[in-house]
Amino acid sequence: MPSGHRLRRREFLLTSALAGLAAASGATFGAGRVLAASSGAEGFGAISAFVTRQDSLNPALVERAYAQLTELDPDFGAKLEALDTALTESGSETLDAFLATGPAQDLRDTMTTITAVWYLGYTGTPDPSQESDDARFVTYRDALMWGPTSDATPIPTYSQHKMNYWAEPPASVADD
Repeated sequence: MPSGHRLRRREFLLTSALAGLAAASGATFGAGRVLAASSGAEGFGAISAFVTRQDSLNPALVERAYAQLTELDPDFGAKLEALDTALTESGSETLDAFLATGPAQDLRDTMTTITAVWYLGYTGTPDPSQESDDARFVTYRDALMWGPTSDATPIPTYSQHKMNYWAEPPASVADD
């Protein structure tokens, strides 16, 4: 298989982690929730909130992510529209209910792309073996990946604790 098409270990682990996060979350959305009532960034924001099970996402980041995804993939708008249509036609009020309908692989791929943007904070695929790649920054502090450990671990920008703070288990973990 050409090296550009191999499933790398990191990609496998990322996909598995995102699938696990999606399965573990039990958030639901109220009946009649309008997904992409409008097109463009606003529709992308509504679908993103549904797919990531978030009540709301930062509008500036929604616009940035949508612009980057459409620049990276000129067909992203059509893929988003297809996902919106499938979500609407399914009548599903939760992501779990929609996934239970067995959506097509292309719809699952679009949902994975959206989820990856919000959890990782960037679009594209970083390639450290190249001088440049197609990865573009969306957010760092607001990436959803920090949420599950926010009670025990600061977002790693600089140490907010004493030297070697990580050597001792956090109180929230030790007390559990």
